[in-house]
Amino acid sequence: MSKTVSVISKNFYTVNPDSIDEYIAAGGFEALKKAVTMKPEEIIEILNKSDLQGRGGAAFSVATKWNHAVRVPAPVKGIMCNADEGEPGTFKDRSLLEHNPFGVIEGMIIGAYVGGGSEMNHARIYIREEYTYLHGRVRNAIKQAEERGFLGNNILGTGLNIEMKVVSGAGAYVCGESSALLESTEGKAGRPRIKPPRLNNVGLYNLPTLLNNVESYSIVPILVRDDSEYRSYGTEKSIGTKMISVSGNVQKPGVYEIPFGTTIREVVYDIAGGLSSELPLKFVQIGGASGAIVPARELDTPISYEGLAEIGVAVGSGAIVVADESNSMLDYFDSLAHFFAEESCGKCTPCREGNRQLVKMVGLMKSGKATMADFDRLVDMLGLMKGASFCGLGKTEPAPFLAAIKHFEDEVKGYFK
Repeated sequence: MSKTVSVISKNFYTVNPDSIDEYIAAGGFEALKKAVTMKPEEIIEILNKSDLQGRGGAAFSVATKWNHAVRVPAPVKGIMCNADEGEPGTFKDRSLLEHNPFGVIEGMIIGAYVGGGSEMNHARIYIREEYTYLHGRVRNAIKQAEERGFLGNNILGTGLNIEMKVVSGAGAYVCGESSALLESTEGKAGRPRIKPPRLNNVGLYNLPTLLNNVESYSIVPILVRDDSEYRSYGTEKSIGTKMISVSGNVQKPGVYEIPFGTTIREVVYDIAGGLSSELPLKFVQIGGASGAIVPARELDTPISYEGLAEIGVAVGSGAIVVADESNSMLDYFDSLAHFFAEESCGKCTPCREGNRQLVKMVGLMKSGKATMADFDRLVDMLGLMKGASFCGLGKTEPAPFLAAIKHFEDEVKGYFK
């Protein structure tokens, strides 16, 4: 029996992503047609019943976010889709844009109907620069949706108006943070904003803005049309399915859709075909570069919000990077430190200077000159970055380092004399 399912990914390889006719034939835009006959509160309740949480990494309730949007009425609003996907090891949103662009657009239109502006909605899909080859596909999907009356003015006779465009990122990891993404969309340097005000009050072009991730928007039409199949999967506290990106030392890296509750072991050995070498598995990193690591002894942990929380790990973006025993903690620290130092926007001192010091610390570890006093400074520095950084980059970055120290303490301390 297959461990994977096809609910969110139902249209993959069966529906031509460049044809709105095929999307409509497969049931596309039926959810939108149903949604415009409902009250916004009824749609929010559907999302709430499935406890849909944001799929970009923060896991914030989509129903709560949309309810906040309803409570901020305005004639003109922003509707944003975060398709930046800069988290290393994460590439499931790429597959959704590649194989189901109309599903993402339909979800955004429903979002605009529920929490958008009464006169006009400026909708933007912010796609990372590295996905340039997908920009044309999404723009083509937008054009076809406009031609069929699903975008533009007075959509389906409801008075809903949406002008939608694709915006290209420029390769900055920090632009995955919502306010930095908006700054970049407006043509400014991608740096996080001070909050409050929150985006639902002052967002894109200083308009009240609703912002969700690609996967989150993709799920909305599925739930609105008929949520029974989606709700038949998962656990009591983690309803439905999740798109995951599997990479690293496995035989079959790729994008898969799994029911919540599937164990890490099942993903590695049943879905991804096991390790690509004869070496034992050492650890798995969950949620991207800023996600915590899971040692081999905890492979039977279910991938669910409550299951991973029990071992101090978050679902995050759905990235699962598998590492065998050929990977040392020193090499792991080295790659992380240099990545975050490169990607820090430099706005706040704890993240900017903390990352510089992390790179220096790794250099000491590699040279054999690091002392136990340096180890104590490393732990203190990670705690400071976690507690005092301005945005999520600096706050979550310490997680993999601290998890490595927790689970591989002897190996890590072996680099300090």
